[in-house]
Amino acid sequence: MELETLQQLRELSADDLRQRAGGLRKELFSLRVHQVSGRVERPSQFRELRRQLARVLTLLSAQPSTSPPAVAKKKRGRQ
Repeated sequence: MELETLQQLRELSADDLRQRAGGLRKELFSLRVHQVSGRVERPSQFRELRRQLARVLTLLSAQPSTSPPAVAKKKRGRQ
C-alpha cells in the first residue's frame, strides 16, 4: 500500500478513511505474520505503517460526525 501525504489524506471522505484504516490494519497484521517467519525485509516498514494508521485515525476523529450527538437522559428519581 502506498503511503500518502497528510494533504492527500485530508482530501478523502470519512468512508475512504475508514477503508484505508482497515487496509492498513490488515497490512500491519500481515507484516507481523511475516516477522514471525523471519521474512521481513525492511523492519522500518512497521513504523511507517503504524504512523500512517495513526494519521488516518487522527483525521477520522477530527472530522465532525454525521450522526447526531447523543443526548444524555435525565435520571428519574428523587429531586
